[in-house]
Amino acid sequence: MSTSNGSVQSAHDITLYRASAHALSFHPIPFDGNFQVDRDGFLSSPHRAGGPILCSLLARPAELSPEFESETRFRSRHSKMLRAISNILRDRGIEYLSLSLGGRRSIVDPEEEALPTCLIITKQNPRGATGLAKYIHQILRRLFQLKVNVDIIESFTLKPLRCIPVHSSEAIYRLWDSIASDIIRTLHCNDWAGIGCWRYGMSETPQGNPITVIVRVRKESNRNWSAAGTEIQNLLGSRGIRNTNVLFERNSVIWCFNPPLLEVDAITQAVYPGVSLGIHSSMAGSSTLGGLVELHWRGKPSRIFALTAFHCVYPPHGRRQGPLATGRAQEVFKRWETSPLRPQERTQVQGLLEIDHPSLEDLKNTLEDLDLYIQRTETRRFRDIAQAIRSQEADPNMCFVDPRDRNWYNTQRQASETLRRQRDKVRSFIERETYTLGPVFAGSELWRSQNHTYRPFILDWALIEIPEERRGTNTPYRYRHTRPLLSFDSTTHPEHDNEYSKVGRSTGYTSGKYSGLREVHLHKVDDQFIETWEHTVSSGFSDQPFAQPGDSGSFVFDPASREVVGLFLGGRPNGTGIFTPIEAVFSDIKDITGASHVQVA
Repeated sequence: MSTSNGSVQSAHDITLYRASAHALSFHPIPFDGNFQVDRDGFLSSPHRAGGPILCSLLARPAELSPEFESETRFRSRHSKMLRAISNILRDRGIEYLSLSLGGRRSIVDPEEEALPTCLIITKQNPRGATGLAKYIHQILRRLFQLKVNVDIIESFTLKPLRCIPVHSSEAIYRLWDSIASDIIRTLHCNDWAGIGCWRYGMSETPQGNPITVIVRVRKESNRNWSAAGTEIQNLLGSRGIRNTNVLFERNSVIWCFNPPLLEVDAITQAVYPGVSLGIHSSMAGSSTLGGLVELHWRGKPSRIFALTAFHCVYPPHGRRQGPLATGRAQEVFKRWETSPLRPQERTQVQGLLEIDHPSLEDLKNTLEDLDLYIQRTETRRFRDIAQAIRSQEADPNMCFVDPRDRNWYNTQRQASETLRRQRDKVRSFIERETYTLGPVFAGSELWRSQNHTYRPFILDWALIEIPEERRGTNTPYRYRHTRPLLSFDSTTHPEHDNEYSKVGRSTGYTSGKYSGLREVHLHKVDDQFIETWEHTVSSGFSDQPFAQPGDSGSFVFDPASREVVGLFLGGRPNGTGIFTPIEAVFSDIKDITGASHVQVA
């Protein structure tokens, strides 16, 4: 099996990596760090056991590859395998909450292919759980010639971990900036990626989750961080900070792109904030058009642009083809990594940073989905009844159609006609290339940072030109099951513990709480580390994360006042997200474009 970086590893190495993916050093339950992985790749820990290859937590069900299904006859033998496993558990007197057999894939750093896994969820893991997992694995190999991973896990560990902002009355809130700086200055090593502070845990109440200093380390790290954790505890104690946990976890920021997802109602000629955008002639995927802004220059007419994050319109290495792969293009892209894209460079942008809205990839996948839905609607029964109705209409004495069949057919036909109209709309949008929006007018560069306060943070923005025929309102798209939204109004500063929302192409409308404790990110540039202090928001007690891949570029706003507070950059699987304050973005736009004033359109 290959890891994400392409290197081949043993089952022991993979399970060791996956088992520690959530927390490398965390002593309180549920992740007490007390686990072992034997040479065969089987994990033994207080709340989870199994192997030889396990997903990291959290994981989700996933389709097994058609090749695996075909080679193993997995589907046809599924019931027999489940009965065999159930009999083993019954004979050993093992009580369990659920038993399933299928594909699983990690949410963080997902495997290239789903892992065939027998998942046994228990209230409390039985004694000898690792031996039981090995026995089930061996039985499946002997009886069915099938290598299936076995995962025995307590139910509470499958709950989502929650990050809740620390209340401003806590002592660590007032001291956080100096504490974070001291920790980095005293203990920082090359493996560190950043540091933050949250109430962190599985409790449904804020006070039930301990205040936790979270140190993020690079994904490839397997070091033991116990000594560093103790030193951080001592440093906190010297400042009078007690009862605070320390967690070392692998870095898992998700910056931008995701497989396409698009509602047909969002496909309009006018631009729609909150709907996907894509890079023309690039396989980079889809992100989000945040909203519309208006720029004013002295002695010139004002202009309206679409605003998103620069990394959403910058094609990454390995995802450039056609005109984006030429030598000249590579030189220009290299320059824009460290230098802003200014309006004077428009001739270099044409053909390189052209933007689609919605993204062409989203449109094509929506078209494929509609074709599939039509096939599922117009079943063989549907076609047979249609033929019978035509025969009856030609000669009433020749054929009889049961009224119940006719009613069912009419319902299916209405659904099919709706799907066909939607398909025609999407197909026309693609064929006429209505999705093409315009070139990037100006941008921050890739991961630009400026010291707008006494702590620098990332500035990541891009302005996109909009042709006259595609002008629209600044009202974000209303995704299904969300409340009606009004147009963005103005801007304001984010305030600690306030609720803010965003509308993105992957998760639609979501809300979260802003944390006044900024996270420190450590960026390695030319063998040196640069600190940025990022603004964060957390989904808190919501079961829906604040954002997922593809939501980058969204506006972060106050749902009550409609004031925009930030431009969303990226998120983590724990429900937190990173954004740049919008007023800092507007200030930087003025510096790069020479505009005298920038405002929400």
